[in-house]
Amino acid sequence: MAAVVALVAVQAGPARADENWEAAKSAFGACMAHFPDVKAIQAQLKADGWRYEGNEQGLRIFSRNGFRAIAATQGNSQIATRCVVAASRLKPEPAIAFARTVAGELSGVKPIDLSDRGVPAAWEGSLRGKVLRLGVVPQAEFGLMRGATVVLGEF
Repeated sequence: MAAVVALVAVQAGPARADENWEAAKSAFGACMAHFPDVKAIQAQLKADGWRYEGNEQGLRIFSRNGFRAIAATQGNSQIATRCVVAASRLKPEPAIAFARTVAGELSGVKPIDLSDRGVPAAWEGSLRGKVLRLGVVPQAEFGLMRGATVVLGEF
């Protein structure tokens, strides 16, 4: 009986780190599919099961897996539109690898140096006629969630 209770507790526990990162990457897919239409990005996130948590410093925050995966949008499709995704305990290396893959989807992409801003990997390119920067922040906090963050947006 104790083994059954332990098994149920494990299955009902918090999402694993890779599930959080997969959720964050899927949210980034919504961003890429609809950018710069912030309302369409947000509608896609809600349709995909993301929960709207509120605004913080201009970001509209959405969460999955008990706030262990974060997606956020900023802007109104006319000015400085940005998308942000993060996952709890995400290390910079997988975030950089993912961002490098995303960079390949931008037109005229080139690496840029933002290391003086604490961004170890960054690119500039365009998507649907908008000049964008894509980068990785090695450690960010959204409430209790801490982990690397991938950011795409107009700057």
